[in-house]
Amino acid sequence: TFAGALNSGAITPGYTFNEGPTTIDGATIRDWDNRAHGNITMQKVLDDSLNNGAIKAAQLMGANAFYSNLKAFGIGLSTGVDLAGEQNVPLPAQSTLSPLDLAEAAFGQRVQVTPVEMLAAINAIANGGVWVQPHAVQAVIDPTTGRSAVVVPTTRRIISATAAATLAQMMTGVVEDRGAEGSAAKIAGFTGEVAGKTGTASVAVNGRYGSNVIVSFGGFLPAKNPQFTMLVVLNYPQENSIVRFGSTLAAPIWKQLAQVAIDQWRITP
Repeated sequence: TFAGALNSGAITPGYTFNEGPTTIDGATIRDWDNRAHGNITMQKVLDDSLNNGAIKAAQLMGANAFYSNLKAFGIGLSTGVDLAGEQNVPLPAQSTLSPLDLAEAAFGQRVQVTPVEMLAAINAIANGGVWVQPHAVQAVIDPTTGRSAVVVPTTRRIISATAAATLAQMMTGVVEDRGAEGSAAKIAGFTGEVAGKTGTASVAVNGRYGSNVIVSFGGFLPAKNPQFTMLVVLNYPQENSIVRFGSTLAAPIWKQLAQVAIDQWRITP
């Protein structure tokens, strides 16, 4: 949502608006804290993971551009990763989506993705606006001749390098800004170089959202020269002593695993 809005010029990190509950098709959408936040910037929306701010960004972009942007980032499409059995849930035709459907999609509900699909979308920001097909196979070796053919993934530019760099910088704010949701992913020695985003999605059962959630944290580092990327997902966590958010459950795991990767691969800012 933010990538497309930045790319189209619909928003800037400092774009300010009056953020609060949004009523669409008779349904009122609130933020996770049930508050109206007043005049805030889009950076604050990303930092605090505010549903209604994401809706505003999508509305400023326009329904056609927003839908096209989802498809550009591979949402609802198979990635073509060179592993067997990849699944995907196609995006419904735009004509079948109501304004409420589009609003929910703006903050990550209504659509279904696989972790590989989501990570490929995140990687497009790390890759300067270029979507790169994920792959596990480095080369295919002919057993008869011994010749190897290097696997070259398909790529496509989906947003400008400028928009990607701006969003990467905004994602470092999610980790570094005071009170931001991604603060549990801060890593010593990488100040301003961890670009990430939390995710907390309610799970629909029989057409209604229940108490189960899927929480996540996705990101890459170093932000200005990405070398490592990861998505941590917890399905249906049942933790009772802490609020079940991506910020509280997934971000700390991301930090721990990223630190292992940094040490093992000697990644430096």
